Amino acid sequence: MSYNQYQMEPQPSQGSRMALTPFVRETYRLFLFGLLGMAGIGAISYNLIVQSPLFALVGGLFSLIMWIAVCFGWRRPTRVVLPLFTVATGIMMGWLGHMYAQVFLPGVLLTVGAFSGLTLYAHTTRKDFSYLMGFLWSSFWVLLVGIILNLFLHIPFLSLGIAALGAVVMGAWILFDTSRLLQDDGQRMTPGEAATELLLDIVMLFRWILRLLNQFR
Repeated sequence: MSYNQYQMEPQPSQGSRMALTPFVRETYRLFLFGLLGMAGIGAISYNLIVQSPLFALVGGLFSLIMWIAVCFGWRRPTRVVLPLFTVATGIMMGWLGHMYAQVFLPGVLLTVGAFSGLTLYAHTTRKDFSYLMGFLWSSFWVLLVGIILNLFLHIPFLSLGIAALGAVVMGAWILFDTSRLLQDDGQRMTPGEAATELLLDIVMLFRWILRLLNQFR
């Protein structure tokens, strides 16, 4: 179904702020399927990484390549990108399970809570968070410089600050992308593209939360 078809569906009245249009419902359906797929593949990957060095190497490279491609804007065709991204992220979850074993479950709970709260806020207020774009891009460069510096300096407080800022920035991205999803409502994005954006947001938030929790171990 093309995204133009969603514009032909009846839209909810303005008085019903929590009503979801067909486009938004389809986006969150794909998003939830993506999360379930990542969880399932992550559980398999967690065991295979230990049992098969070849899987660990090939899976790690595949995950890295897919993440670079998606972060640099690869979104279409969504029937190819979304499944591949789900598999790649599931493999990455297996790695994260080993790297952050002691904080993995608390990280999951905090991420789900934060994402749900921010999503609920964006849906109930229907605010336009496009004004966050300046903050998001400036924060990207701050994080990049901080990460590069910390590769050489290894300052614990700098690591803590980077992780905290990263989590805040991803929270802002969730507000921004959820707002854009509601404002766009299928005019320019497909449900698959919108779901990919949200999956990217929640996984990146999870990674920063893991790093933050790891600083307090």
